[in-house]
Amino acid sequence: MSFRSSAYYQYSAIEKTSFRERVRYYESHLDEINGLPFDEHVEVKSDYVFALFELGKYHKFLLYVDGMIETVIMENIFTIDGRNVYEDLLFNKAACHYNLKQYDGAIYICKELIKINPSHKLAQKLYRKSLKEKGINWYEINKAIAVVFLLSAISVVMVELLVVDPFYEMYSHHVKFFRKLLLTASVGLLLFNELWVRYQCYRHVRMHSPREKKN
Repeated sequence: MSFRSSAYYQYSAIEKTSFRERVRYYESHLDEINGLPFDEHVEVKSDYVFALFELGKYHKFLLYVDGMIETVIMENIFTIDGRNVYEDLLFNKAACHYNLKQYDGAIYICKELIKINPSHKLAQKLYRKSLKEKGINWYEINKAIAVVFLLSAISVVMVELLVVDPFYEMYSHHVKFFRKLLLTASVGLLLFNELWVRYQCYRHVRMHSPREKKN
């Protein structure tokens, strides 16, 4: 049976979801934790880094995460405590950038994560959200124009029912055409917004999906 250090046991004894307590213990026992054997130190430090993320300490998380990523790569560490530590660190780093409104960083990391694991649903979702936020100006402008078109179409319907049909039936065909044009433009802009974002994600996922081997 392998011997485990006192600081390791004390840290591990803290409730898994007590992120604040874990962070407090780690930061108040740095000397002891830094003196742990390598495997224990990596396990405790990775848990501490994840706890920082859970507490919303995104700037502090970003100070540590690159070092942790480098460690797991150099030491070929695939899982820690049953979690895919490399992918989780990358995803949380992307989520940090997103929460800090650093959308270029989030997009870049999500793209790299999708290269590694094309079926990573959370990375795909965050990639789409980051693309939306990065293009917020044109996205919101298109949406606003679509709403204006929709409200205009509703106004045209009211005019058609109250004025055109009873008194100017000869213009009814033109009014109906204009109303349909406004509705089509409104729906078209809304669809374009959503489909463009989804297409960008789909294109990137497909680009890095494993290709079927030819027989």
